[in-house]
Amino acid sequence: MHFAAFDGDLKRVNDILAAGERQPDVIAQTPWGYTPLHASADHGAIIKPSRPDRKPRHDANAAVISALVAAGAAVDETVRYGSEAIDLTPFMLALASVHCECLGALLGAGADLGHQATMAFHAIVHSGRRGASTCVRHLLAHGVDPRASSRMDEWSNTPLDTLQEAHDHGNYDETPEEYAKVYSVLSSTGAKHASLRSR
Repeated sequence: MHFAAFDGDLKRVNDILAAGERQPDVIAQTPWGYTPLHASADHGAIIKPSRPDRKPRHDANAAVISALVAAGAAVDETVRYGSEAIDLTPFMLALASVHCECLGALLGAGADLGHQATMAFHAIVHSGRRGASTCVRHLLAHGVDPRASSRMDEWSNTPLDTLQEAHDHGNYDETPEEYAKVYSVLSSTGAKHASLRSR
């Protein structure tokens, strides 16, 4: 199940679920204790499958996520990761890959952003990755505040500040068209730079 979910093999996932061979929340015997939903979200932005004998299935992971959730997978299940034992949800894994289709599928399935919302928004804006503007739209559509500060002190950034910082650091050097799209989306919400918020 995990290999099929990881590779975005929707047919195989559906076959396994239909046969009752595995539950949608089965825990992998790995140090991270991934569920299939974590596996699919984690591999969502990777083009090559985990084994060369499998055919690449571009952007199929979002469909796998929807199938697993429909079968009863817990969309906010957490796994413990790393020496600091960070709790990772499928949403956070998709966020790290800037895989907008997976983010959209998880949000559509009711993923709870909770305290992750502002962090997620600023991380996407700062990424400079292709597709960032689509991810920004997904997050805005699910209630993320486009004016939310990154920190609660005098050094806090608005998303527009974060975008400018990312641009100045060269994050968008290879994706200038994405910078323009993110800027356009943020500007259309009335978002401002921190220095202009009181005006």
